[in-house]
Amino acid sequence: MGKTLSEMSLEELWELFPIFLTEYQEEWELWYWEEAENLKNAFLDETVKIGHIGSTAIKGI
Repeated sequence: MGKTLSEMSLEELWELFPIFLTEYQEEWELWYWEEAENLKNAFLDETVKIGHIGSTAIKGI
């Protein structure tokens, strides 16, 4: 059995979950709304609030 995520070093985590910096892409907004709708449907709760933070949430940055 392998390590749990909390036992892994940053280097090990970066191998599992790499980060790629890219230019803004128009389709990201559509992807966000699709995923937000999927999550709301999965939770079946009208009070669920979903938001996105980070530079990819702002067109032009």
